[in-house]
Amino acid sequence: MNEQLLKDYVATANSGKYGSFDEVNAKFPEFNDVDPQILQDYVATVNSGNYSNYGEVKNFLSLVLLVFMAL
Repeated sequence: MNEQLLKDYVATANSGKYGSFDEVNAKFPEFNDVDPQILQDYVATVNSGNYSNYGEVKNFLSLVLLVFMAL
């Protein structure tokens, strides 16, 4: 998954310009195959401050996606 695209997604979600994650998701067709709840959880994870950089959070997202696809 492209790290810059994920950063752009988080920045868009945090911008305050959109009233819902559905509106944010519409701006990112690259994520059409990703469960919207995973993307929302990803933004919450980034915003939590529990990770020191995007690389760590990206690794977290990759793990979540692997588990999701295995179900």
